[in-house]
Amino acid sequence: MVFWLQKIYGGGCMRKLLQIHLHGMKLAFFSSAAYRSDFFIGLLVVLAGGLLSPLLIVLIYQNGASIGGYSIYQIFLIQGVYLIASGFGAVLFFDIVFSTSFRVREGTFDILLLKPHSLLSILIATSYNNNGIANVFGGMFLFIYALYHIPSVSTSEWLLFIFLFVIALTTLLAFSVILAALGIIWVGNSRLFDIYNSISKFASYPVTIFQKNLRMILSFFIPVAMLGFIPASVMLNLSSPSLYISVICCILFFGISLLFWKYMIRRYTSTGG
Repeated sequence: MVFWLQKIYGGGCMRKLLQIHLHGMKLAFFSSAAYRSDFFIGLLVVLAGGLLSPLLIVLIYQNGASIGGYSIYQIFLIQGVYLIASGFGAVLFFDIVFSTSFRVREGTFDILLLKPHSLLSILIATSYNNNGIANVFGGMFLFIYALYHIPSVSTSEWLLFIFLFVIALTTLLAFSVILAALGIIWVGNSRLFDIYNSISKFASYPVTIFQKNLRMILSFFIPVAMLGFIPASVMLNLSSPSLYISVICCILFFGISLLFWKYMIRRYTSTGG
């Protein structure tokens, strides 16, 4: 993990980079505080969108149906993990997808290339988005509510869950880096995010309910299962040996995302004319 962090931050002065990121967080906070009504309305909109899937699950189970033999609390746990992970991702780094495309379109991306630090690190430091906090709290509510209705979880399972949750955030960062890199060439193409958003929704449901080929794709090749189901499966005592293969695939996926980012940066030709 330290190796990948060095790849992102370019091996520069970590203390200076930490100061830059703390400054970015402060700016994001003060920006939200300056327009508090917009901020709280945004939180409500994000929270409402995040809770649509759990509400749909409630309707399904209240009508006597079920999903793959899972209880409603098991589904809630999976969706809670997904909401927490996606919420933290939205707060910490996912906004680089939109920030990169906007900067390229406006011609200000070149300014970041002149900075004496890693380009990706500067993008992350200037792209914090506090609206994702709504999904974090909504996910935590679902997660805690589900925990009260499932068998107790051992200490070792908690530790494994925390490790897998970190891998989930790493996978989310990989997706954001790939989408941001694509935005360098296909400027303003919001459909790329729409496609990702549709695919990522698979993570909020048990992967075992899908066909084998689709399960392999979601677990190993486009590892969105790590964003929700795989960490939650540890808490539900449903994990399998393939879990560790998924972890390796996610780490490789992150490495590929960084290589892809560098490739697309080399193709960047700036705005002109």
